[in-house]
Amino acid sequence: MNTLKLQNNTTLKHFKTDKFNTANIAVLIRRRLNRDEVTKNALIPMILKRGCEKHPDFKSLTVKTEDMHGALFDTSVIKKGEEQLLQFYIEVNNDTESLNDGLEFLSEVMLHLLVYDGGFDEGYTETEKENLRRQIADRPNDKREYAKNRCLEEMCRDEPFGIYGDGYAEDIDALNAENLYAHYVHMLQNSPILFFVTGKTETNELAEKIDGLFNFETNIRRVSEHADVAQGKLCIGIRTDVKSSGDGFYALLCANEILGGGPDSRLFSVLREKESLCYYASSFVYRFKSIIMIESGLNATEYDKAVDIIKYQLEELKNGGIGEDELQKAKTGLVKRLRSIFDDGQAMLDFYLSQQLLTDGDLIDDATARINGLTAQDCTSALANARIDTIYFLANENKTNEDN
Repeated sequence: MNTLKLQNNTTLKHFKTDKFNTANIAVLIRRRLNRDEVTKNALIPMILKRGCEKHPDFKSLTVKTEDMHGALFDTSVIKKGEEQLLQFYIEVNNDTESLNDGLEFLSEVMLHLLVYDGGFDEGYTETEKENLRRQIADRPNDKREYAKNRCLEEMCRDEPFGIYGDGYAEDIDALNAENLYAHYVHMLQNSPILFFVTGKTETNELAEKIDGLFNFETNIRRVSEHADVAQGKLCIGIRTDVKSSGDGFYALLCANEILGGGPDSRLFSVLREKESLCYYASSFVYRFKSIIMIESGLNATEYDKAVDIIKYQLEELKNGGIGEDELQKAKTGLVKRLRSIFDDGQAMLDFYLSQQLLTDGDLIDDATARINGLTAQDCTSALANARIDTIYFLANENKTNEDN
């Protein structure tokens, strides 16, 4: 068996074999048994099994697995010793394409969630709470199993092993869509995660695929709302750790100009001109929070592709993919826009008010000099810790349902 340490506290264990016609993928979130969270952990896989952003109900999940040559998908909670394991499992054909499809499907289920107003789907949450309540109430019906579990509960009453792995009925009422979602995000960011894979694909190929699909450290909140609109409104909020004054902020402004701030930006040229995915695409910086906001108007059918392109362009800039020509265009555009402040009294007042509030003494000439002195590396450094925080999509309800 091959073992590789991956990013984000993740480990791949791969048993390479062509002995079987099918391959297996199990993603296990490892948690020490804890009475305070055991019921939450038991309930979350049940909710995630109901649907995700791309496949929002059980029917569409089933259709997807049938399209994958009858793949078998399941979620569960397993108690092993003093650990509680949240398992996401799929069985696919034993070939590279099918394994990749299986990994992509599990990433959709685990990371591309149905989230509304900071919580899981409320209907699914309430349904699964009742299902778990019935499951717990049924424990005494199997007297042999019940007797063993009660013996272990008494025997190990002061040890984690004495905790029921599938939770407690008295905890359920306090659980809701919001606190369960928050707990799930916390788990993804703070738990060892194990990928256990059997199949004939090369281990390094699997590792590369997993690293590309699963970023458990990034908490992306996805919010979808419905309205009677002709085109969907996509907004993506990106947090940075850049201070709101000084050289770092001007580097962030320049990086944003390259990303989506100007007429020659990446987002406009790729999303609008090259791919024809949207009606508009741009980005700007909220100075006092150093947040980059991306906005675009597009049809719901183009949502997934547009988000993937935006993520890719952001990563390209973070990894240093800034050419000298686009850097100079961005700097020229910023300086021109900055000097145009002199033509608008309100804009000039706003600029100097911001400088005063931020105790930044730069006059426009000083700011211009800082911008002209920027390098591509400065812009890359400004984006080093940039991370997508929230993806919001406002679209027509009927259209969105059809497309999902």
